[in-house]
Amino acid sequence: MDGNFNARLAAYPHIRAMIEKMPRNLWYIFLPGSPDQWSELETCIIDMTRREKIREQIMAIQKLTGMPLRPNEPLEEVIAKARIKGRINNIRFRRYKGGNSDSVS
Repeated sequence: MDGNFNARLAAYPHIRAMIEKMPRNLWYIFLPGSPDQWSELETCIIDMTRREKIREQIMAIQKLTGMPLRPNEPLEEVIAKARIKGRINNIRFRRYKGGNSDSVS
């Protein structure tokens, strides 16, 4: 590719990071046809990265609490279910240990 291409690519660090990992002969498959669409691709990559981090957080919570893995579930729901599950387990633990099971903290 020419120097003009590299100069345009420098303005889009996420696209550059994406195509660095693949052979040059495949770049034409993943890059938009016109450089005008590169900003849209850059935005999509940023959004995908954010969603990926949230999915990883959701799956980590689900693994820790023993819930079935559902990575597309909303984060707020997973946190609420984890809190409920934690309280239920806490009540069971206190009953097992002979503590007061009426108060939930």
